[in-house]
Amino acid sequence: MAEYGEPLTEREREILELVATGVANREIAYRLSISTNTVKVHLRNIFTKMGAASRTEATMIAVREGLVTVPDLTSVESTEPKQPAPAPLPPIPLYRRATLIVSALIVIVATVASWPRAAELEQVTDQPLPPLPNQAGDTQVLLGENSLWAERAQMPTRRTGLALIATRDLVYAIGGEGPDGATAVVEVYDTFADTWTRVAAKPTAVAYVSAGAVGSSLILPGGCLGEGAATAVVEVYDTSADTWSEVASLPIPICAYALAVHGDKVFVFGGTDGQEVVRTTYAYDYAADVWEE
Repeated sequence: MAEYGEPLTEREREILELVATGVANREIAYRLSISTNTVKVHLRNIFTKMGAASRTEATMIAVREGLVTVPDLTSVESTEPKQPAPAPLPPIPLYRRATLIVSALIVIVATVASWPRAAELEQVTDQPLPPLPNQAGDTQVLLGENSLWAERAQMPTRRTGLALIATRDLVYAIGGEGPDGATAVVEVYDTFADTWTRVAAKPTAVAYVSAGAVGSSLILPGGCLGEGAATAVVEVYDTSADTWSEVASLPIPICAYALAVHGDKVFVFGGTDGQEVVRTTYAYDYAADVWEE
């Protein structure tokens, strides 16, 4: 239990230096590869040891005592990071439009299926709206004591359009699109240890791809290479050996599709070939290594 006057640990000093620059808890967690909840525990200990009641007060005390230095003291009064001017939005590529259309259809179907009856709706509208997250991006107001959600270790590599698949107690995050385009990174989350590890990278870097599990193998058909171009390459990851291999290619290049596994067959629905949205359905027989329409 922290007490007033105790020296700060090395980790607490790291967090205090980031707090002094106005960085939010979520960004601190990402930079230090820890969870947001862990950051909050460290902050409570820092406030107790320094006798501070807020981030701003802790920063002022740290600056006064020479624990941290900030280039511009006027920025200490605000814990909100400065937002850069928004850049003009680029046109949305075809494969992203296909993904957005499929997502919108799923949301519409789910909304209609769960639409409340009139009496239920009248009762719901009497309830207060939940609070919005604060401007610093801290989710503490949303994750209360009674919440069914909990924040765990942050995924090391930021990306979108990745393949995500769970097998046994592990979750595999494969490929996706990062700041530099399509990536081949493969990271594995251990649900019991709450840790991420990196395994063998996928031979072909792709985004907007899905994965299907057949036995101990993860099958990833096609994907987007960048600038909307799709590939027909199909690669398989052996989870027991941590190795990749290439199998029979798709009949056409395709990405941003829907995927399902039934028995030993992998089904690929729709998507885009990089030029237009397609409505084809392909089935892959893993044992025979054959695709059919």
